[in-house]
Amino acid sequence: MIHSFHDSLISSSKELWDDNKNLTIASRDDLRGDFSFKRPSVCTTKRVENFRGARANVMYFLILLLIVPLFIGCVLVFLKIGAVHAFTVDFYYWLKEKRQNILSGQGKLAQIAKLTLEPLYSLLIAINDWTENIENTGTKSGVRIAGYLYLIGILLFIFFALGQFLFLLALIGVAILLGTVVLKYIQASQNKAKSKQVKSTAQKNQAEEQSITFVESLWPHFRSRKIKDRVEDLFDLTQIEVDYHGDIFSSDITTFPVKTKIGRVDKNGGIYDIRKEMPEKIGSIDVQGNIVDERFFNLDDLTH
Repeated sequence: MIHSFHDSLISSSKELWDDNKNLTIASRDDLRGDFSFKRPSVCTTKRVENFRGARANVMYFLILLLIVPLFIGCVLVFLKIGAVHAFTVDFYYWLKEKRQNILSGQGKLAQIAKLTLEPLYSLLIAINDWTENIENTGTKSGVRIAGYLYLIGILLFIFFALGQFLFLLALIGVAILLGTVVLKYIQASQNKAKSKQVKSTAQKNQAEEQSITFVESLWPHFRSRKIKDRVEDLFDLTQIEVDYHGDIFSSDITTFPVKTKIGRVDKNGGIYDIRKEMPEKIGSIDVQGNIVDERFFNLDDLTH
């Protein structure tokens, strides 16, 4: 009795422990699901990394631009090298001479130099003028060299930014040009297709109009035996038929093994023989059904 009670107590404790464990795991999963987030895609990660890398490069360049000229200038101030001071003096007079030559020059190249080199020379000369009152030659040469380096670094940064801007403008211009060319090509293709469709429709309408005119006014005459005989005389053939399109066929087995198209009738009633290389008008028919043999008129014209 005691053993059975003990076993039942142990089993109940195990079940309670398992339920508590499952509840704890479920709660953790729910909590984890509430605060879960999706990882960014590979493309987004690469774009972010490229942006960060470009921004870091710009920051490095700016840091170098601030530190390197200052460091070199401080070194020259402490070393007090006479050759450096002599270089700055010679460089100052060289700049003034070149600037004067540019200002006195004429022509297109001189105008370009006035817009590009003259402002640079003026800034470099101004650095020498601003430091002229410094009595210590080491300090003077150090400040001048640092000023030169600062100015060159700033100009390089401006040119780099301007180059990127111009490159972007060039890409936009190329994209606009290509888009314009593609749009013009599509528009020309559409106009060509539309023109072709209009021309085809006009030809079809003309053919239908001609067929309707022929059927209404002329074709009924060709159904009579008398008119067929006259047409057979014009072509010197037998078993001639004319359909409602105005096409003339012959089933004369002595000349053709099968039914063959030998002529046509236009909407004005002209009868043409197409067995030759060039269609020849050999007769005509009017709305009353009168057929005129024009072969003899052609021969008379030739004799005259």
